[in-house]
Amino acid sequence: MPFFHSASWSTEDGERFPALASLVDATRNCTAETFWNFSAAFEEFFNSSFVSSFLAHELGRIARTADYEHVQSDDEIEVLRGENFRVSIGKIKAYSPLGNDHTEVVCYANDFVYANLGPIPLEFELLETPREQVNEVFDRSMVPYSVRICRQQRGETIKVRAGVDILKVSKPERDTYQIYAVSSHPRKSLLWHYDADTLVPKYCTAASLMSSRVQTAINILVRMGGQTTATTAAIASAAKSGDHFVRWSAIAAVTSLDPHMGLELLQTALADPHPYVKAAAQSALVKLQGEGGANRG
Repeated sequence: MPFFHSASWSTEDGERFPALASLVDATRNCTAETFWNFSAAFEEFFNSSFVSSFLAHELGRIARTADYEHVQSDDEIEVLRGENFRVSIGKIKAYSPLGNDHTEVVCYANDFVYANLGPIPLEFELLETPREQVNEVFDRSMVPYSVRICRQQRGETIKVRAGVDILKVSKPERDTYQIYAVSSHPRKSLLWHYDADTLVPKYCTAASLMSSRVQTAINILVRMGGQTTATTAAIASAAKSGDHFVRWSAIAAVTSLDPHMGLELLQTALADPHPYVKAAAQSALVKLQGEGGANRG
């Protein structure tokens, strides 16, 4: 739950926080396609005194009332749910020699812009995806390339384009805070996850929240083991998803659990409308046929 929502914005809210009122007014009719048209409004808001006045004003309220539930974790406070975007205050945790840091970096499907609140500069490498990369088609050869090394000073704003820009952040010596605006609706179908050391693509996840939940549920069921006919059938039902990557996740999972049912799904997938699913099914069938011949030999 955000502290404020543009749909229920009140005159009283505006009087308490003029900078936030200006942002709400300036970003009316914002959409995923026009998000970057409001860059100046976001940057002006980030450079205002909103964060300090908001935290000082709301701290007592958080302590006194049930509004404390709005703080979902110690890493993020969702401040505003605007028109097709949200504004939050978040934290990048300090480096820990005991932690498993930097195992992967992600190319996100939503546009976002953020400012460093400090207390120290934030260092990161800015990467970009290859121009020939097709977001909907997973390809391990699509390794992102380095653009530059950045040292983001306190108050400086960085823009991150969906499906293009990747930030490989160096863990700071101390916890560092940001305020950011994120488009609520993805412009790309998939999030790409890369190995942090080699930058080789590892896997993709669905950008749609519901599709991502289905994909996660499939992975949990597979890894838990002890599948029954009912659970395998439940996974197989996801092969009819409207998201091609969820369809393929379901087909691959069923094939690993029940080769006979998986074979049927793979054969059906040869007629899938998405070229990625069709090509993956063809490749899997060739592999299965080769394994079958080896076993007979």
